[in-house]
Amino acid sequence: MRKLNKPCIKTGNFAKLCNTNKRTLFHYDEIGLFSPVLTDDKGYRYYTESQCDVFFTITCLKDIGMPLKEIKQYIDSKDPENLKQLLLEQQENSAIKKPYLMNCPWMTKRTTSPEFLFQLCLFNVLAIVWISMS
Repeated sequence: MRKLNKPCIKTGNFAKLCNTNKRTLFHYDEIGLFSPVLTDDKGYRYYTESQCDVFFTITCLKDIGMPLKEIKQYIDSKDPENLKQLLLEQQENSAIKKPYLMNCPWMTKRTTSPEFLFQLCLFNVLAIVWISMS
């Protein structure tokens, strides 16, 4: 097994940290969307804390209704122009998805606007992209 200089987090703990479940992490790994930094000889998966940003980006995009296939295309290229185009297309579709957005887990009693949710997601994703390019 390859050793890393960064502390590793087991799948269950990473799932809790990211407010998801292990099955989601396994699925994302199976489809090539989000993989652990390390898989040992026994098949145990390990993540690093820095991977939370990427997982959060995926969650943001998924929560505004973007298909995993399109998210994967962005994650693979990490092209800001591509992201901008994907988000603009998604914003156009958000009127159709308004009922979904109203039930999004991020929504609180104070933030009931799907437009606000979209802008919040856009801000967070763009901030993560900017940080990753620095």
